Amino acid sequence: MSIRQIIFEIETKQGLAKLYHRTPQGTGHPILFVHGFGSSASVWFSDDASLGFFFIDRGYDCWALHLSSDVSGEISTLAHEELLTAVHHIFTTRNQRITIIAHSMGGIIARVFTSPHFKHPYPLNKVERMIHGIALLAVPNHGVEAGDISQIETTVKSIRNMLLADKREEPLNIPPDLGLGFVQLTHKSQLIQRLNTPLVLNPNIRWINAVATYDRIVPRESALFSSSEVAKIPNFKQQEFECDHMAYPGVSTLKKVVKVIDLTTSSKLDEKLPFYPAIHRSEDVGTWILDELIKKQ
Repeated sequence: MSIRQIIFEIETKQGLAKLYHRTPQGTGHPILFVHGFGSSASVWFSDDASLGFFFIDRGYDCWALHLSSDVSGEISTLAHEELLTAVHHIFTTRNQRITIIAHSMGGIIARVFTSPHFKHPYPLNKVERMIHGIALLAVPNHGVEAGDISQIETTVKSIRNMLLADKREEPLNIPPDLGLGFVQLTHKSQLIQRLNTPLVLNPNIRWINAVATYDRIVPRESALFSSSEVAKIPNFKQQEFECDHMAYPGVSTLKKVVKVIDLTTSSKLDEKLPFYPAIHRSEDVGTWILDELIKKQ
């Protein structure tokens, strides 16, 4: 596995972001991959079936952004500094509009990056001119409620209120979620609510939304847009795929174990532990992105 050449590093208040160029000699349509929570740029090239190789094999020019702090980073900063810098660099280098393929939290970052509901340190119409379209893969579009994360959100708000109550000569500028990116993915977070009220996606950009039917991280109800929401988005497509959210550690080893035991046991194991491909390793998803987004220029 290799993600090849680092084009630049950008230091933000959250850490060091990196932009990789997997096909330095590529002349095809530029694609920028954006990873999700707890992941890295290498996820797009970690397996022969990964979407990075899918598009490389078809002659596309592939780039991958490694976020500086996907776990604790503030999502607006990741969008307005790191994603903006990567998009601007690719656009000025290639002089072509870019397709963004974003997984999980990366999709929320892409939505904030292009949303009319947020203050941007740049003219939004210039960003719209740099982007051909955005493919969302297993994105928590309506937020998630994953057990302890909801409790963390409550705790964070309590800490913030205590800090604000502290009498100081100069008031503290404390973000609502203390700048913790993963807290902003809960369904009650201010960021998620702002994204979805009232406009869901930037109407000046072409969007598609791939939902993993068997997602064990982001419920399909969170990833799917409702019919009323879809009606507000021009040229929008969404589709469900028999995929999971990610490739889980140990699954490849477990598959090998299943193969060497008898067929009866294998059948029972498959029923209890069905193996679905990660959505960023699905050829069906890659083909759909090609047909419904990239080829429609």
